[in-house]
Amino acid sequence: MGRPAVSRRGVTILPVVIALLFMFLLSALTVSMVVRALFSAAEASKRGSEEHSVKMKQWVKTYIYNVSLCKLLEFYVKALRSQSTAPQDSNIAGPVKILIANEGGRPVRIEHITVVALGSIAHEGEVSILLDPGAYVVYKPSDLGLPEDYSKLREVLDEILLFGGREAYNNTYFAPPPLAYVEVSEDGACSEP
Repeated sequence: MGRPAVSRRGVTILPVVIALLFMFLLSALTVSMVVRALFSAAEASKRGSEEHSVKMKQWVKTYIYNVSLCKLLEFYVKALRSQSTAPQDSNIAGPVKILIANEGGRPVRIEHITVVALGSIAHEGEVSILLDPGAYVVYKPSDLGLPEDYSKLREVLDEILLFGGREAYNNTYFAPPPLAYVEVSEDGACSEP
């Protein structure tokens, strides 16, 4: 008595089922990799836009200077025109000013100001300032509890911190602001912050 005949149908279906399962697994892995790549690209784009928006908000700058911007502009104009300048033309000294400007592209609200000098708080107070793009506010050093002498001010001032809208701004520069803040009328009269 011989062996019963083995059905070849069962043997040929098993490799087909295994091949289909393998292809399904491969397809699932490929789809998951593509979805992961899309989500990581979206996350990177979101993170980049958040970092960019923070940088845009950080365009609030504080300039501390002791020159007259109008005299400085006049001196530059004479130099560009190759006109001779008298010794008094090179004296561009002016009162010490603290100019806080919004150089970004959107309005910024400042609600609190803290002045740190010699490692401690020299002045702190609530303010309500809305600075549109290009707008500024000017303080005298005495308004913020600081010395009026520019050289002493450079020695003692650590930073001026501004807070508003859950943002902090601490870009303090001992330099004049850009000459774009100077306004010259049609008759040549110059006005500065």
